[in-house]
Amino acid sequence: MQQIPLSRRDRLLLCAWVCTLATLLATSADASDAPWMAREGLDVLRGSPLVHPDHWSWAPVANPFVPTSPGWDVVLGAFWRLAGLPGLFILSALSTAVTLAAVALASRALGAGMGATLTATTAAALGAQPILTPRGAAPALAILIVAIVLSWRLLGARAATLPTVLGVGGITAGSAYVGIWVHGSWTALAPGLGLAVAALALASHGRPAAARGLLALVAAVASMVGAVAGPLGLGAWSNAARVASVARGRIIEWAGVAQMGWGERTYWGALAVVVILLAMRFRRSARADGAPLAAILLGGAAAAVLAGAFSQRFTPTAGLLAPPVLAWVLATPPARWTQWQTRYERLRAAYWRPVPWLVLPILVLGAAIGVAGQPWAEDPALHLLPQGCHLFSSDGAAKSIPLLRPDVLVWFDGRQDYWGAARIDADLAYRAAEGGQARVPTGTTCIMLGRRDADPLAAALDHSTAWRRAGSSAAFTVWVPAAPRVPAPAASGG
Repeated sequence: MQQIPLSRRDRLLLCAWVCTLATLLATSADASDAPWMAREGLDVLRGSPLVHPDHWSWAPVANPFVPTSPGWDVVLGAFWRLAGLPGLFILSALSTAVTLAAVALASRALGAGMGATLTATTAAALGAQPILTPRGAAPALAILIVAIVLSWRLLGARAATLPTVLGVGGITAGSAYVGIWVHGSWTALAPGLGLAVAALALASHGRPAAARGLLALVAAVASMVGAVAGPLGLGAWSNAARVASVARGRIIEWAGVAQMGWGERTYWGALAVVVILLAMRFRRSARADGAPLAAILLGGAAAAVLAGAFSQRFTPTAGLLAPPVLAWVLATPPARWTQWQTRYERLRAAYWRPVPWLVLPILVLGAAIGVAGQPWAEDPALHLLPQGCHLFSSDGAAKSIPLLRPDVLVWFDGRQDYWGAARIDADLAYRAAEGGQARVPTGTTCIMLGRRDADPLAAALDHSTAWRRAGSSAAFTVWVPAAPRVPAPAASGG
């Protein structure tokens, strides 16, 4: 479909807008998983195999550690080598910028002008904020969006069948292969990409039915071949099933609507309402240019919202897939809006342009303030841990230990899929401190708990004669064994 050309000033504004939003989001992103993932990447860079026995723990479980984002872990490790903790912050900003750029690409492919594209990227920054972190979830979705858009453009070019087949097969297989290295979610995204491109192929015009069927088949098969060719092969799906079985009922991001807090329910409900409104609006523009691509993205957003009702980790996907459809809606006003047409055209034209230029300095100032606060700073509580101690901690408290204090071995950390259900349940039982007793695993020589967790164990440790506080930071408290009491010498008789 025809795109509204962007001037050089518009392209500069869009680039500055995306980069500023990405930096601003990176200053408040949840980066708690990034350190241990970077440590895994460093180990791979030093020659460790992808699947290996755990060597970060003083009490490892029997099964080996299987990374779910092996390629992204290596990228994190490389950025750590280059710049330390600030490097992880830089990668977070870069990955977020790439993700928002993918949303802008999809919006432009749907015919959106500058105003609608800026609106879409801003909506994506708000709607997908939970996954705009240093982890690989957002870049994995960016790969999906770009693959769908490129396939859509190739199918619309009406080139000869053989080059189109090769192009569609290459895009879907290559995207799935790269995606499965970036994030384990591609065990679901690979078949999703195949179905999406197959549907676009069947809906394309100007080709015989046999050619459209061949293109659909190639897309569906190639996406799965690309994913299977990844580092874990077919084992990626069995590992994903094992992760799901461990996480359900134990990890908050796998909770459904019934288990969500009010904040998570509001977030899910807001995205559900947006998707429903876009679907209602889509019915009135189903014959407009770009409708098949908009339908695919909207269908993906609806599937993500539906899956999010049972596991909230899927909900942010809708926050990335729905904004390009919003841009398409803004770019295609209904014909019956004749009385608003003049005002709408003014909104699309130069009348709106001063607004983002006025807002941009405010965003830049917010990003600068966030960066000045050094969100990557190392928590001082880590230096309270004795050299080489055996740590017991909550998973959040230990996530940075393998990278920042490699001399300290952990009993539990953020790799819940590795530890399994038994270790997760044991961790919860220890931290519950039943009966007010400070019980920890045998062999523990240091303890670190999050201050926000309000663990009963913290109060029990403060009342225990076996442990004493070594100190606290704003986020964590550390306990070490109490010094043994030396009995007073007996008074001599006589």
